[in-house]
Amino acid sequence: MKSDDDATRSTVVLTKGTMMSHYRIIEKIGAGGMGEVFLAEDTKLNRKVALKFLPSHMCQDEDCRERFKREAQAAAKLDHANIVPVYEVGEYKGRPFFAMAHVEGRSLQDLKGVKELALDRVIHLAVQMCEGLQAAHNSGIVHRDIKPGNMIVDGENRLRLLDFGLAAVKGSKKLTKTDSTLGTINYMSPEQACGEQVDHRSDLFSLGVVLYEMIAGRLPFQEEYDAATINAIIHDTPEPLSRYKSGVSDGLQRIVDKALEKKVETRYQTASGMLADLRRLASSESVAIPKKKVPRLAWVAGIAVLIIVVWGGLQLTSWLSPSAVAAKSIAVVDFDNVGAAEDAYLASGLAEDLAIKLRQLEGVRVASSADIRRLAKENLLPREIAARLKVQYALGGSLLRQDNLVRVNVELIDKETGNVVWSDQIHRQFTEIFQFLDEVSLGIAQALEVRLTPVEEAAMATKPTDNTGAYDHYLKGRHYY
Repeated sequence: MKSDDDATRSTVVLTKGTMMSHYRIIEKIGAGGMGEVFLAEDTKLNRKVALKFLPSHMCQDEDCRERFKREAQAAAKLDHANIVPVYEVGEYKGRPFFAMAHVEGRSLQDLKGVKELALDRVIHLAVQMCEGLQAAHNSGIVHRDIKPGNMIVDGENRLRLLDFGLAAVKGSKKLTKTDSTLGTINYMSPEQACGEQVDHRSDLFSLGVVLYEMIAGRLPFQEEYDAATINAIIHDTPEPLSRYKSGVSDGLQRIVDKALEKKVETRYQTASGMLADLRRLASSESVAIPKKKVPRLAWVAGIAVLIIVVWGGLQLTSWLSPSAVAAKSIAVVDFDNVGAAEDAYLASGLAEDLAIKLRQLEGVRVASSADIRRLAKENLLPREIAARLKVQYALGGSLLRQDNLVRVNVELIDKETGNVVWSDQIHRQFTEIFQFLDEVSLGIAQALEVRLTPVEEAAMATKPTDNTGAYDHYLKGRHYY
C-alpha cells in the first residue's frame, strides 16, 4: 500500500528514531481499522514494546477515542498468560496510544493459511483461547471482536489474545446505539449481527467460528455479500466438519455445534464450560495439552472422575441407536415444479425447509443446499447429485399447486442401488403446509431408521409461525433474494 493511501497514517510522521517520552520508534509493524502499531524500544526498561495509536482519520471522532481509551483500560486490568499485557496509556501530540508487550510470533490468521492444522494442535490452541477469554470474562470484559487476526502464536506455541479495542467493560457507559454492532462480520454472533446487546456468550460464538475455520479450512458462514452472510449467521446451520476434514470426532463436532448455537441460552454459558469440554476431549483423544502442576490428591480425584465418566460412556453406548453412532447422509433436491411458473418458489422453498428440519436430527447429515443447486444446474438426477456429494440418499419429487391445494410426490432414493426406499403422495391445503413438512420429515427419519429423542421430536414439531400467509410471503422473498 502506498503511504499516500494509508488511512491509518499519523498526522505526525513517526519514523525510525522518533522519541516519544521514553519510547524510541523502530518501525511500523501493522495497521487496522482501530489503529496502527509501531515497534519501539522502551529506553527506561531496555525492552521492545508495541505502541498502538488511533488512526489519524478517526482522531476527531469522540466515540472512537472513547473506545480506544476503553481498550487500554480494559486490557490493562488483565494479567494472564494467554492475553498480551498492556504496560501504559499515553498521548503523543494529541494522539492517544498505549504500550503493550511485543510478542514475537505469527497471528493465527497467518498461521492457519500456511498449512492444514492437525486436530491435536487445533484443540491445544482452542484450550488457550478459552483460558484467555475466561480471564477476561471473569474481569467483566467482553472482547466483541474474536477472530484469528486478534490472536498471536509465539515460538513456543503459546496463543495470546490481543486488541480489546471493541471490548465492553462491565458497568461502563454505553457509547452509541451502533456500539453493539462493531466487529468483523464473518465472526459475529447472531445477536451481534442483529445489532442487539451482547454479553460474554457472544465471544463464545465467535470462538466457535474460529474453531470451525481452523478445522474445516473455511468459514461456517460466508456468502458473496455482507447482507447474505448476516442472514446465514442468523438462520443457516453449518455443514458438518467431517465433510471438510477426516478424523473429526463426534465429541469435537458437539463442542463446535454448542458454541455455534443461534440462541444465547442454549450456547455455552461460560468459557470455563467450553474449556472443560475441550480438556475432556483432549484427555479422551490423547491430545497433549500443557497442564499446570496440581496436588497429588487432585490427580487421584481426577482419575476417579475419569473412571466414572468412561464407565458411564460405556453404559450410554449400550443403548444408543445405530443412527446416533453413524449419521445417515442425504441430499434434499428442490422439487420439480409441474404447475404454474410462479409456483417455483414453493417447490424450492419447501425442499429447503425440509432440509432445515432434517438438520435438527443428530443422526442425519444433510448436504449443503447451495452445493445441491449448483449441481442441479448441470441437469443431474437426484441420485447423480447424491453420488457427486458422496451422500447415501437423495430426496426428490414433484410439486403441483392448484389454487390452495398442494400436491407433492416425494421419493427417497438409495444412491448405490437406485431403489426407492420410501415414497409418499401428500395432498394438503396450503393452510396445512406445516403438517406436510412434519409428515415428510418424520417419514424420512423412519425410513432411515433414525430414532428421535424427545428433544428432537419437539424441535421437529415446532412451527416457524402460525400465519401461513406470512410464511408464503417469506418463501417468495427468500426465493427471489
